[in-house]
Amino acid sequence: MIDTIRFSGYDLRTRFLPDQIKAFSTIYPKSENAREIAALAMVQKHKNYRIMFDAGSERYHIELNLHKLLYTYNIYNYEKNPVLLKALIDKIVRYFFNTVNDTFISRIDIGGVVDYNSMDNAKKVLEEYRTVKPEGVRYLKHKNQNYESSIFYSSDNYSIKIYNKGAELRRLNGQIQNKVNKGKMPLSELIPDEILNYSDQLLRFEKTYRADELKKIGLNKQPYYGVPVQYFNLDKVFTDFYTTFNNWERHRKPYQTDKKGMLGLLSVLENLGQFDNVAGSGIVSRATIHRYKKEKREANTEFLLDFKNNLPKNLQNRLINANLCGINFLFQN
Repeated sequence: MIDTIRFSGYDLRTRFLPDQIKAFSTIYPKSENAREIAALAMVQKHKNYRIMFDAGSERYHIELNLHKLLYTYNIYNYEKNPVLLKALIDKIVRYFFNTVNDTFISRIDIGGVVDYNSMDNAKKVLEEYRTVKPEGVRYLKHKNQNYESSIFYSSDNYSIKIYNKGAELRRLNGQIQNKVNKGKMPLSELIPDEILNYSDQLLRFEKTYRADELKKIGLNKQPYYGVPVQYFNLDKVFTDFYTTFNNWERHRKPYQTDKKGMLGLLSVLENLGQFDNVAGSGIVSRATIHRYKKEKREANTEFLLDFKNNLPKNLQNRLINANLCGINFLFQN
C-alpha cells in the first residue's frame, strides 16, 4: 500500500546526471508545498518516475508511485509484505544511486481502499466522515478542504485524505478522452468501464508522511533529511496509518451503550456533539471520563476499517498482467 515515495541523496548515477536543469515551478506550479517550488528544479520527467534537484542542499530527489508501477490504478490493497517491499525499495535506490549510504526516504504516501459494495453506500460514508474531525486535527495548520467527492486535511509535516476513487478516475478518464479526441493519445489509454464502475463503490484513504512526520513517529531521531534507507521501518509507518484512520472511523460511528447512569448520559452527550464541553467542565469526574473512553475503545474494535484484498479476481489478474512491465526499467542496465 505504498503510493508515492521520494528518495533523496547526493551520489546519483552518472547516466541520470542532467545536461541542464529546468525550473521546477514552471512544470509544477501547483505544488502542495510552496517551499518545494522555490527549492526544487526538474532534472528529468519519465513516465515511471521524476528526478529533481535541490539547489540548497545539493541533493537529488527521485519520486515515483510504487502502487501505480505495480498495478496501474490505486484500487487494490496489495500484500503488505515488509520484507519484499524493503527489497524492492533497495532495488530502486541502487538503480538511481551509486550507494545506499547517505540516501534517505524524505516522503512516503500510504494508502488503502475500502469497498462499500455500492456507490450510494460510499457516498453516504464519505458524508459521515465530513461531520467529524480526525484525531489530532488540532495540529493541522491549514484549513481542511472539502470537495464534492473528497475530504482533505494538510499541514507542513503530513496530510490525510479520504476520497471516492471512482470520481477521481472518471475525472482522469475525461482528460484522457480529450487527448484521444485531439490525437495525442491512443484509444487504448482510456480506463475500462469495468474499472470505473468498480471504483465507484470504493473510498480511498491516504496519508502523506514528510521528513519531520517520519521523525515524529519514531523512525529517526537524528538530524537527517528524512530517514536513512537502511534504517527505514515499514511496520511503524503502516501501524501509524492504520491508527490514524481507525481513530477517525471510531468517531464516525459513535459508541452506543445501553448502560444507565453517567456512562449512558455521556454516550448521549457525545452523539449530540456535547461530550468535549461536559468532559472539560469538571462536572464529571476524571475517573468516569477515563472509564467511558476505555469501554468505548473496547466496544469499537468491530468498527476497524478492513483494508483487505477485495479486488475481484478477474480485475486483479487484468491489472497485474497488463502492468508487469511497470517495474521492468529497474532491471535494465
